[in-house]
Amino acid sequence: MKKYPILVIFSDAGALVYNRYGFFWNLSKLNLKNTNFQFLFESQFVLDHNIGQLLRKSNVDYSALPKDPTFAKGIWLANHNLKCIVASPLTSNSVAKLTLGINDSMILNILSAGKKAGQLIGIFPTDRGIDSVTSSLPVRQKKPLKSQDFDTKVCVFGALDSKKYSDVEFLPEFCVGCRKCVEKYPGNFAVDEEIEIYVRSIDQLNTQKLSDEFRVFHAPEEISIFISSL
Repeated sequence: MKKYPILVIFSDAGALVYNRYGFFWNLSKLNLKNTNFQFLFESQFVLDHNIGQLLRKSNVDYSALPKDPTFAKGIWLANHNLKCIVASPLTSNSVAKLTLGINDSMILNILSAGKKAGQLIGIFPTDRGIDSVTSSLPVRQKKPLKSQDFDTKVCVFGALDSKKYSDVEFLPEFCVGCRKCVEKYPGNFAVDEEIEIYVRSIDQLNTQKLSDEFRVFHAPEEISIFISSL
């Protein structure tokens, strides 16, 4: 397998979701210097939500896109000298918009512009040819806590906030998935709770429609095999 440089692009929403599941927290405990990865973020907004702080510890090369219109960002990225583009995961909302030719986000513009530029594109839809999927939830607060009974300093990232004589407020946008609050207060916080998500037939149909236009992956392992074959 050739060692191509890999550009990992995060939308704002995608970066915050990855952060809640502990992705950047786990990276911060690794020394990834001199790797072929580069992280590119849709905006500086998410880097200010602890992600930048964590990435500095991991030595990953990262940057934020300039403040340009979303469409311009997509055109600029898609016309780079890329070997391929892989969108993973791609939500059912984005899949539905792709089938209708709607490109109102950075990720959709990258895929649309990339297709027009003749790029090889693969997608990994969240809802794909299956009836249901088991998903694990990130850290969440199960019940309220009075500020006088709870030490908000257990979270050094600012995900827990309290005011005098009020309940503790959980701020998920600042959660990095470190699980310190779960360890300290297991009865009040939970993580890795499993839920069953049922895939709608319309979402399965939309995924099938895109199979003529994009390479559709049905398992993460297929992505690795695909990239290895380039």
